[in-house]
Amino acid sequence: MEIAEYKARMARREYLTAGSDAHMLMHRAAEDARRIACEINGAFHTAEELCALFSQLIGQELDDGFALFPPVYTDFGKNITLGERVFINAGCCFQDHGGIFIGDDCLIGHQVVFATLNHDLAPARRKNMFPAPIYIGKNVWIGAHATILAGVTVGDNAVIAAGAVVSKDVPANTVVAGVPAKVIKTIENEEKACGVDGLKMSDYGIAKAECMTLAVNARETMGGLFLANPCEMSDADCAGVFERAYR
Repeated sequence: MEIAEYKARMARREYLTAGSDAHMLMHRAAEDARRIACEINGAFHTAEELCALFSQLIGQELDDGFALFPPVYTDFGKNITLGERVFINAGCCFQDHGGIFIGDDCLIGHQVVFATLNHDLAPARRKNMFPAPIYIGKNVWIGAHATILAGVTVGDNAVIAAGAVVSKDVPANTVVAGVPAKVIKTIENEEKACGVDGLKMSDYGIAKAECMTLAVNARETMGGLFLANPCEMSDADCAGVFERAYR
């Protein structure tokens, strides 16, 4: 069996029987993946060298915006597909037999795990496997130590909190957290805007009273930025105080 046929079978989520041709191909591919991963992880490499080595690992030419902080681990390698400008932080594990597809501009935190296989629950068939792909949309941020399980799709602009175990699909523009992961927040349009206009104090994790205290203490050094009475400060003024004081 060749890689192309194997990937086609995985796309159809075909049952994997231990000792089958597909299973033997997995073992052969694992040797090649370990060899390249050892080269990536075993010595210092420039950003350009890392891009070339990871391209070799997954069998895809990557763009100049790709970035990787080693080490990285995979036990197959050839069923990973990356979009443009993807960043992968240190210690991530890609169990990509079932297929891992990551969209443009994604940020992958430390030691994230992508797991695309489940073993059969029946004890007599425990070595057999069910593959299912993982799809990560565009501009997704996955926090450190999160685990994404087989068959999950994550929508565009979503955020996966650190340590989350994601077993179900994640809607676009949401934040999920916990074990199992659940939606805890919807990302509104105004929260995507940059700059002071439209910001809330909560965007900085600071209370209004703290902003007003900062305004009073810094009035003379900040060149008349603040209102005559700090108690009359708007949310935007408070956010501006914090940004100007700490940027």
